[in-house]
Amino acid sequence: MQNLKKEGEPFPEFSFKDLNGNLITNENLKGKIVVIKCWYIHCSACIKEFPDVNQLASKYKSRNDIVFLSLAEDSPEQLKPFLARKPLSYAVVPNMKSYMNLTLQLNAFPTHFIINEEGVIVKVLSDFKSLEVAFEKVSGE
Repeated sequence: MQNLKKEGEPFPEFSFKDLNGNLITNENLKGKIVVIKCWYIHCSACIKEFPDVNQLASKYKSRNDIVFLSLAEDSPEQLKPFLARKPLSYAVVPNMKSYMNLTLQLNAFPTHFIINEEGVIVKVLSDFKSLEVAFEKVSGE
């Protein structure tokens, strides 16, 4: 997975709006540990992880220093009915296809990033199991 070489690099600058209209930027995430899931509606491996990632998000929801964010390729019109059937506890940012393909250079989904308080990528992972293990180390739980 070529994205492993991104570990140790700053996560590329961004300014996203999630489905609820919240603005999410590098600046307002400074000082927080951020978990990012990159996915799209027709990725069955991405969807299969929803119960696990939701459980992870709920386990840490009392911690204000941890943010769970997901970047989806799909449009809000596609995502809203889909997420009504299959809820995801992460904030969902729509229309991220070109950002994921060009800026992050992703070629496999799902991809998970763990970003530390300084905005540096500490881990790039391709599945939930490795995310869970790595995240426990980073979060200090």
